[in-house]
Amino acid sequence: MLIGLTGGIGSGKTTVSDLFAELGIKIIDTDVISQNLTAASGSAISLILENFGPQSIALDGSMDRKFMRTKVFNSSNERKKLESILHPLIREEAKRQIQNLDGPYSILAVPLMNKDSSWIRLCDRILLVDCPKEEQIRRVELRNGLGPTEIQKIINSQSSIRDKLSFADDVLFNYGEREYLKKEILRLHQIYLKLSGACSKSV
Repeated sequence: MLIGLTGGIGSGKTTVSDLFAELGIKIIDTDVISQNLTAASGSAISLILENFGPQSIALDGSMDRKFMRTKVFNSSNERKKLESILHPLIREEAKRQIQNLDGPYSILAVPLMNKDSSWIRLCDRILLVDCPKEEQIRRVELRNGLGPTEIQKIINSQSSIRDKLSFADDVLFNYGEREYLKKEILRLHQIYLKLSGACSKSV
């Protein structure tokens, strides 16, 4: 069984993924795939250079994230151009990893999932991670060093919580309390084991 994990920036998807991984669950993270594709010598680098010019590449040969962040969040056309490069490559690699999965269930983490997303059709169930917007902004400020205005632009570019709630099977509210989060993930873990036809003793 494949569980799709999604949520807005700063919602805590990585923490949730890490806690599921601690339970022995295999995680396929499209953010990690994207980072590998845009690292030095990554498969997307030549296409990014061709479409966005030398300024889009950092001195170490990786994609210049600061330059590209400014470019794509100030222009929907530029964002779509970058997505047209990255999304097919990310999907291809994710499908390759899905084919090699084992265990009762696995998790596919996709931050930019929306109700029309083709990712949904790959999943048996969708888990949405959500948190208050103020907490979302605070976390991104601490993690990325971005200002509130820039963070709000990123939030606005992602699908709304209402959109995500329309296709989510499970919702996990992350208020930052790790012990609460661990208990909720353990609860979901037991549900997913039952749904997958496995029992906890076999894991």
